[in-house]
Amino acid sequence: MRRPYRSHRDLRYCSRGVSSPAVHTSSASDEYDPSGPLLSIVVATTDAADSLDACVAALQAAAANTSAEIVVVDAARPGLRRPANEPAVRTLAAPPGTLVPSLWLRGLHVSRGRFVAFTIAQCVVSPGWAARMVSGMTEGVGGAGGALALASRTPRCTWALYFLRYSNFLEERWTPGPIAGDIAGDNAIYRRSDLLAPGVCPPGGFWEVDVHRRLRQRGLTLVAVADAAATLVGAHAPRRIVRERFRHGRHYGAWRADSTARRVRIIAAAPLVPLVLVVRVARRIWPFPHHRIRFIAALPWLVVFVTAWALGEATGALGGAVEADA
Repeated sequence: MRRPYRSHRDLRYCSRGVSSPAVHTSSASDEYDPSGPLLSIVVATTDAADSLDACVAALQAAAANTSAEIVVVDAARPGLRRPANEPAVRTLAAPPGTLVPSLWLRGLHVSRGRFVAFTIAQCVVSPGWAARMVSGMTEGVGGAGGALALASRTPRCTWALYFLRYSNFLEERWTPGPIAGDIAGDNAIYRRSDLLAPGVCPPGGFWEVDVHRRLRQRGLTLVAVADAAATLVGAHAPRRIVRERFRHGRHYGAWRADSTARRVRIIAAAPLVPLVLVVRVARRIWPFPHHRIRFIAALPWLVVFVTAWALGEATGALGGAVEADA
């Protein structure tokens, strides 16, 4: 039987049963309402029936002392849909197959908080997460991010996904303060007005690398936040991971291929990309002995996932466009 979510009075701003158009047009709702919540938390879910309850419950507990709303944007297959049926959570339905960046963008456009945090349903945040994330958004900061940890009881394909996506954001490596690289979109917070400024968020989705570049062009910085980790939990379907890695790679390849010369280089380098990515991951995690055994055990799946990414990147560079979300 499904366990009900815990309610908190500081989540009083939320409602349920909200739908979202596939294409957003600007409206008055894009302006921050001072009477609304301080923080909007957008949770993207594609196939997370086993972890959505834990994700939302952890967010509610972490935001117990913060005026906040939670928006779950759900693109699970119809048979796996697990909507959040209580007033403390808004649920938006999206077509199955919609990528996480597009789900985040849908959530952004219905959010009402001064700050907007993004995560996925396979992440469980730490106690005090909300206050620490908000405290990172000082003047001149465009985005703040926490570290990512890996739960102990997860399958090997989840280990591989964790090392591929989050090896640069390991809790052991995460030093608070300004950073030159990126923060993980799966555990990040931004000022809503910055994201809705013209030219910041691509219309096709909240792709954090692209957004971060545009925020920095506006003179803003990115910072790492201490003690605001999210833990990756649950099982991940390997086929879905392969499909998403391919489609994400395709988007990235199309984005990078801004000239004929670059397009040719991306396609020519595709056979080497899996090796480069595996070596990069290994170098990041090897200094931490407790990760080594998991890394070795997850290596076969990791090779599959990076190969899907490389094929997608080459396809995106060759085709020059990214397929639209369902």
